[in-house]
Amino acid sequence: RHQVIFQIMIDLETQCLPTSYVSVLDRLQAANLLDRIGGKNYLLTLTDSQQRSLRGDSAGQCAQLLLDKWIRRELINVASKVSYIGHEQTRTLEEALDESEKLIYGVRNLQSTRSTLSNEEVSYLAYNKLSNPNRIYCTGFTALDDRLIGLEAETLTVLAARSSMGKTAMALQLLVQMASIHEKHCAYFSLEMTNEQLEHRIWSLMSVHPYWNGQFMPVSSKRIRQHLAGINPFDEAESHNIGRIAEAATKLHFSINDSRNITPTGIGIVTGK
Repeated sequence: RHQVIFQIMIDLETQCLPTSYVSVLDRLQAANLLDRIGGKNYLLTLTDSQQRSLRGDSAGQCAQLLLDKWIRRELINVASKVSYIGHEQTRTLEEALDESEKLIYGVRNLQSTRSTLSNEEVSYLAYNKLSNPNRIYCTGFTALDDRLIGLEAETLTVLAARSSMGKTAMALQLLVQMASIHEKHCAYFSLEMTNEQLEHRIWSLMSVHPYWNGQFMPVSSKRIRQHLAGINPFDEAESHNIGRIAEAATKLHFSINDSRNITPTGIGIVTGK
């Protein structure tokens, strides 16, 4: 039974959660393991022992657990409302989806995404992250990397400029860089260009990207459009080159969403954030 309790404590510690009596008890109950370790009374003996195997509970920890349970009950209630909306035929599908999205998003807002941490906790987390230094990713633009070092995880970076200044080209370059050099799975949301148009521009970037070390002949997205318009069809060498680029592109792990009516909430749902 100590193995079971210790594994629960490891799981909590891994998630940077307190290994206190209340938190361990909650996990044991959720996993139906409380009877296996001897019940609440035995767990209390570990808290009261001289070894202090389990830390005591603060009011903040208990309050957070109560908040978690309350939000879960609210989620269950909202799920029932969403089910009713889905069966109701008087609303249009778009109205039903909008209303359901608002209800779910309302539950999400019940819990703040960031809690207030003591400097002791922040220092502990920051030091542990030093053991994984690959958290800032170079952009491939030397001058930009000299200023920013690179793109950092869990950080919002805004790319802004006037119209026709190359924002899309740069964003796609960053997409290719993250997917190829850093092997990260990325998502690109476009309110302007279709996914096929974006893919053509990605092929153009890949044809001259140093990652592929000159494996392809350079090709521009304009040249692809000329072929699609029938103005100047590809010759045999160009067709072979495009085929090789397209095959290489299938090995890059990124997704493209060209939904014109996508919302910030929708992006969160798609990405799981």
